[in-house]
Amino acid sequence: RRSREKRRIIILGSGWGSASLLKSLGSSARDDEITVISPRNFFLFTPMLCGAAVGTVEYRSITEPVRSLNRNVNYFEATATHIDIQRQKVMCEAVVCEGQSCAISDFQVDYDILVTAVGAT
Repeated sequence: RRSREKRRIIILGSGWGSASLLKSLGSSARDDEITVISPRNFFLFTPMLCGAAVGTVEYRSITEPVRSLNRNVNYFEATATHIDIQRQKVMCEAVVCEGQSCAISDFQVDYDILVTAVGAT
């Protein structure tokens, strides 16, 4: 493979679409700078949710941490609040806590490729 700059790929969401993409990328994710932005740091296997609700399945067995889906990507636990398509930026906000004090932190992330897989909430 010829040398090139790493593309900045942003994946919004941590549901079925994102989980499938992250798993399919595998170790090739090292070829680019990939970042997942989601307010939840886990993937929830929703078909088993009713079983967890009634106690036939443990909740921890139907969730998977986002970071374990692909260890070659970065992860921000934040909410995307705005996408500026012209400037290729995603504006985000995250709750940052230190001790008993919490504040909302705004930041933006540049991208070359944006994957929107936020699903339903």
